[in-house]
Amino acid sequence: MLKYPDFFTNGFNIKRDKDVYHYLGKVASGDPDERRRGLCHRMVRNIIDIWQIKDKTALKHKVKETIEVLENSYDGEKNSPEVQKLKGMMREFEEELVWAHSGVRLENVYHLRLGFYTGDIFTELPNVKEMFSQYSSY
Repeated sequence: MLKYPDFFTNGFNIKRDKDVYHYLGKVASGDPDERRRGLCHRMVRNIIDIWQIKDKTALKHKVKETIEVLENSYDGEKNSPEVQKLKGMMREFEEELVWAHSGVRLENVYHLRLGFYTGDIFTELPNVKEMFSQYSSY
């Protein structure tokens, strides 16, 4: 996965749907190690996306740092905006698993990234017009 020459520039973002189908296939076959692999691939893609990681060394450092932050956080603690975004993106992965299992093509799944993913109790109301502007053909 990391060996492609353009992986850290744009390649990381190309096969997000493959992570979902890989995971679901390994659920069906009962292979927990390969299921974990699909989850880890998505986690790596998300970390590169959030922190704009440029190489393997920086990725390894960021993974270790993120694990440390999460292990030292108490349940319900508000983390940094980046960690909150990572948590939200992993929730989106879970949503994609459900949709794909139900037969919905992932190109038809859109995540709104609402304010409550930031961990704030009270967030500003979403701008509905702005959120749905990209779907004007619907």
